[in-house]
Amino acid sequence: MKIINLNERTKKKLIAFLLLISCIVSGWLLFITPAAQNKQLQSFAETDSLLLQTLADFNIQSNQISRTDVQAGSTFTRKNYHVSVPPAFSKTQFHSALQQELQPYNIGLPARVTFPERNMAIHFYFGNNVIRTVRLVTNDELTMQRSFASLIVAFDERPSDYLLEMLTSMGEPIPLAVMLRPPLALPGWWSDFREEHDQPLYVWPQNNDAENLLTKHESPPAEQLETLEESSPNAVLLHFFQNSQTASSILRGTPFSYIDAGNSFILDGDAGRSAFDQTFRAFVRRAREGRTALGIIIASEESLQWTQEELSTYKKGGLMIQPPKKTSY
Repeated sequence: MKIINLNERTKKKLIAFLLLISCIVSGWLLFITPAAQNKQLQSFAETDSLLLQTLADFNIQSNQISRTDVQAGSTFTRKNYHVSVPPAFSKTQFHSALQQELQPYNIGLPARVTFPERNMAIHFYFGNNVIRTVRLVTNDELTMQRSFASLIVAFDERPSDYLLEMLTSMGEPIPLAVMLRPPLALPGWWSDFREEHDQPLYVWPQNNDAENLLTKHESPPAEQLETLEESSPNAVLLHFFQNSQTASSILRGTPFSYIDAGNSFILDGDAGRSAFDQTFRAFVRRAREGRTALGIIIASEESLQWTQEELSTYKKGGLMIQPPKKTSY
């Protein structure tokens, strides 16, 4: 009988000890977790800017948007937006993206869907007041406008399996480019890596100062490429000449294929999220203008994660990723 009582007391002590540890760990996690960064709304016009930017991210043109103003008191005018969208447009994904933009400003965004049309009304609540309303209305005459762009991920060392898994999970035709500096010899890990992952050889040739080699430079590029030509004449090289005539006059007769990166967008995680987003937005804007758009991602966990998030947004607006175009001179 005494043994049973002792076991019961031991169990109670053990449970109390575990609860104490749980409280300590929970408190520590609460202490180290950064607080959500709320932003101060300077004026209701900020919500208009964020709304229009999100609509632009989803490839909604200005002629699809109309606005009416409703007097909601002696000093306040509520804006109502009517947005015509194609049948393939995802209203729920747009609603989610808009929530991410406005949540830091403490703006609530309840939505209501009407059936059978499946149109959506999104109300902007600030406090107890509705300050804006957006109505997403399907227009069967509209079609999703497609735009096409290319991406390349650049590594200066053997990419880790984790980064490769992140890239593969995107499900997009995004090749890898190795950044090489004189004497432009392929790194020792490349041969095994290529066999293991069945990768074509894309090369971003640079000089010893990490500047682009195939651009205006004192030394003739052909002399710099002799080592690479001997080992890998089938490589695909990135060049940064500003026009095709210059590229042709300098690269004519070389055995390589080339990708024109003269107007490419460099997507570097070290620049910070805000700069990364702005560069990606400019990259998408060029694609939507029907011009060649190439983005070069400097490989890192941050840059690949942010690229995946950006693609999840812009693909909803018709962005399509295709392999970069190769040229032989």
